[in-house]
Amino acid sequence: MMAKFIGNREIVDYFEHVLQEKRLGQAYLFWGADAVGKRYFAYLLSRSLLCKNNVYGGCGECKACYKVDKEIHPDMWVYEPANSVITIEQIRTIIQRLRLKPTESEYSIHIVDSVETMRVEAANAFLKIIEEPPLYALIILITTVINSLPATVRSRCQRINFNRIAHQDIYSYLIAQGIDKQNAVIISHWSDGSFSKAMAMDFEQMKAIRNNAVAILRAMIERNQGESFPDFLPPGFKRDKNASSILKMNFRDIVYFLSDLIREAVYIKANNKSLHHPDIFNDMQIVANSREVDTFFSYLVNVEKMKEEYNVFHQDPLLLIQKLILNAHV
Repeated sequence: MMAKFIGNREIVDYFEHVLQEKRLGQAYLFWGADAVGKRYFAYLLSRSLLCKNNVYGGCGECKACYKVDKEIHPDMWVYEPANSVITIEQIRTIIQRLRLKPTESEYSIHIVDSVETMRVEAANAFLKIIEEPPLYALIILITTVINSLPATVRSRCQRINFNRIAHQDIYSYLIAQGIDKQNAVIISHWSDGSFSKAMAMDFEQMKAIRNNAVAILRAMIERNQGESFPDFLPPGFKRDKNASSILKMNFRDIVYFLSDLIREAVYIKANNKSLHHPDIFNDMQIVANSREVDTFFSYLVNVEKMKEEYNVFHQDPLLLIQKLILNAHV
């Protein structure tokens, strides 16, 4: 099954060696960009340890592998945020379960996803677990925002960095699945190094999201200084009962496209041709000619700041976009 894991082959090889040498640690922190296989690999590693046929990545046929896939194995638990937060109650549940020895294997595996959402009291309680776990315990923490975790938690885990998947790896997989070459090129780029995003991509939806990013970029360039704060949002971003939820749902993709479009403008300015968005070249050429390169670089810095404020402080996306547009004219 590990052969089907796309990208980050050095991690696959590392854990294969660790298992062969029987040197598996007890607490790991899987960190990296969103949707690059962190949780999927945690499942594959769990199957490796619980598989009755002792196959790396799991055989996919025994009852243990089936139970892992269905999340019903008695020796494996998965924890996710409850109402956007990993709670102290969930941490106490882990502590209670770790007191029980595994029933069908040699391991008690606990996977905590989105661990960056732990509050201070939960993180403090969690330290007790990872400082002295029972010998049969394997704890895997998963996060996209490693710096938001307390240093005390980070330092007690072996950190495994999952990189974005190379466009070529995604492209090669898509070609092997019979996808048209031109579409494979577009999908592999727009996936932003995410295999799951590439597999689930809806072209029309992604174009609509890109159009939102284009509207934001135009607003950054074209807003009149006399407009009032709530009124300079681009069309489609006015505050209504649906705007906030729709924007939050697609915010990460909008931010990705916004950064990519700014880089596209810089590339067009230097080369007079498109890099990633040939279908909107004429519009992007107008954008490119409207500002100097240094201004576009300052836009990129502000977009990165906006992304951090969203990831770390969970601020309202609509307010963040308003702030971004306002700062473009300061």
